[in-house]
Amino acid sequence: YSKFIAATDTNVSVAAYRFSTAGYLNLNDAATVRDIADHGGDINSIYRQRNRMQVSVNQKLGDHGTMFVTGSSQNYWNRGGADTLFQAGYTNGFKYGTYSLTAGRTR
Repeated sequence: YSKFIAATDTNVSVAAYRFSTAGYLNLNDAATVRDIADHGGDINSIYRQRNRMQVSVNQKLGDHGTMFVTGSSQNYWNRGGADTLFQAGYTNGFKYGTYSLTAGRTR
């Protein structure tokens, strides 16, 4: 789901994913598993995603840049618990480029 709120120049996005089979690997994970197997490692050391949810809010501050807040949580088929990530930041431009300040927490 994605919604633009014109009155506040804000974008809100929510996404949820369900990986219904324990054997599913995205392209990055598949490449990692292949590399591990080629070097004799344990291919079960790669956590296989089961569910993922993410939320993102971006708001333009006129000529004063953009602020954003994101959050995501995911759990796995072959591991208990969940990973949670929160980030907040600010981006702005100046005469010769752009700069960003970001703070985050992973749990």
